[in-house]
Parts: sequence; C-alpha cells; structure tokens
Amino acid sequence: MRKRVIVSLGAASLMAAGIGGVAVATAARESATAKKTVTLTEFKISKIGSFSSGTSSVTFTLKNGGKFPHNFVVVSGPTKSPAAGAIQISPGKSKTVTMSLKPGAYLVTCQVGKGYHYSQGMVTSFTVGTFNPSTGTWS
Repeated sequence: MRKRVIVSLGAASLMAAGIGGVAVATAARESATAKKTVTLTEFKISKIGSFSSGTSSVTFTLKNGGKFPHNFVVVSGPTKSPAAGAIQISPGKSKTVTMSLKPGAYLVTCQVGKGYHYSQGMVTSFTVGTFNPSTGTWS
C-alpha cells in the first residue's frame, strides 16, 4: 500500500510540473503578442491603453462604428504605421492588422479629410513597456 501511495505522489508531482511548464510557456507566448479592438467613430478613437514590457507585437482589430470612412495611422513612436501608411476602414466594416512594436509611447490619429478628423479629436495614444524616468529609456 505504501509503495502505491509513493508512486501516485510521484506521478502527481510530475504531472503538476508538466502542467506548470505549459502554463509558463503559454504565458510567455501571450505576453509577446497582444490583441486589442479599437473602435473609430465621428470624431473619436477608443482608448487603447498600454501593453506590458514583454509585448513585441499587437494585433489590432479596427472597427469603424461611424457613418464616414476612417483610417488608423501611427504618427509618432518608435515604430510607425506599416509601409502601406494609413489603414483605411469603410463605415460598418472591420480590418485586422498586426504591428511589430518596440517599447515606447505612440500617437494614433485618423487623417481622413486631409487631417480634418484629427483636428476634430480623432487622436489617442498608447504605450508599450515601462518608462524609466531616471534613465529616460523604455523597456
């Protein structure tokens, strides 16, 4: 009886270690790629917020909840919009884009109407990582 209990405990320990290993690996993968839904309407871009230091890319689902076309342009930050420039979204439609992002602060605008939407408040910001005010660097 004692042998069986020891063997069962040993198997349970191995199983727990295996499950723990999977959880750690999954957490590492999740922190590398984040997902965020962003809604654009007249004349607002929903809050994006911040992403952790381990984030290397973000998959944005861009939803146009307005009556007019909108676009999504990263105008400031360590990484700018993709080479294609502004990501155009028709009224009532959605698009998904994945961007590789370096740690830092970003500014996003809608540039429709040669900047008219931006001038009406279609601007938001987000951060990736942590800013160290002592060194002036992001990590």
